[in-house]
Amino acid sequence: EAAQHRASLSYMPSIFASNENSVIVEPLLDASDALERIGGKGADGAFSEHMMSLAELSTLYSSHIDVNDPVKSRGLTQQMAEELLAKYGPNVLTPPPKVPLWLLFLIQFTNLLMVLLLITATLCLILFFVDMSTYTNLYIAVLLYVVVVLTCYETFSQEAKSDSLMEKFRAMVPEQASVTRDGSMKASSASELVIGDIIRLKSGDKIPADCRVIYNQGMKVDQSMITGESEAIEVSVVALDSNSLEARNIIFNGSLVV
Repeated sequence: EAAQHRASLSYMPSIFASNENSVIVEPLLDASDALERIGGKGADGAFSEHMMSLAELSTLYSSHIDVNDPVKSRGLTQQMAEELLAKYGPNVLTPPPKVPLWLLFLIQFTNLLMVLLLITATLCLILFFVDMSTYTNLYIAVLLYVVVVLTCYETFSQEAKSDSLMEKFRAMVPEQASVTRDGSMKASSASELVIGDIIRLKSGDKIPADCRVIYNQGMKVDQSMITGESEAIEVSVVALDSNSLEARNIIFNGSLVV
């Protein structure tokens, strides 16, 4: 359900406009068949927009899509877009609460295993002071303290890098997007995109939201930051796969058009 709330529709011509009429290809499967294949069975919140026809999408989101020529689609009305923005909020990633680095490092010591090791090291240190004739307990205590500190630092380092990566991912969202409303294309803040908007993308653009492709002229998308795939993926108006994550007509927020 959350994915549906943030998804938006998209037609994707190349940089240069084309006078040729596009051919709209119907999905290979309908939405119900897709849900059956992936185990969704029509459950609430199951994502099936990638298997819907353009007419079904237009009805679902109350957005005008010209089935015969998507380039002529009028999209949402400005009034409806404003209502949806007020209902669902801006198209932004909500950052988690920021934890100071010093606190994040101390939190690592609360791990159960680390607590047990610290208790063991402390007991060894106490035993050394009780009987200082042998240094074995001291060596064990120091070794355990070192192991705990190094392990906690390594864990802290990984979590800090993860937080830094999320910051970079949020920075990937573009500030502006070309959106069609009331039949006119205009520049709009990416944060003001709403479900049902029709956006236009060209080579070099960063994708401002998760989108369903309704028109394409041989464009490819680099999704390596999200999926890890090294090569750009050629998008299509046809899903080609019932799994929404593998569908060729779904492109993801933060990807790059090439």
